[in-house]
Amino acid sequence: MDVSRQIDELLQSISQATVSQANTSESVTQLMEEVAKISQQTSDSSRQVSSSLQETVTISQQLQESMETFKVS
Repeated sequence: MDVSRQIDELLQSISQATVSQANTSESVTQLMEEVAKISQQTSDSSRQVSSSLQETVTISQQLQESMETFKVS
């Protein structure tokens, strides 16, 4: 009887560990999906910032060219 009880306890322990590992794997998967989503958002934001900066440079150049006409000799 003692050996049967030990085997039963070991099987229960293995079962609990398996469930725990499955839950951990699911949590890791969800976190990785969130990381991927945040990375995509960061990439999109970086592209928007780059575009805005390029637009600012273009406007700055246009203003500088416009100011050239007002220079006093």
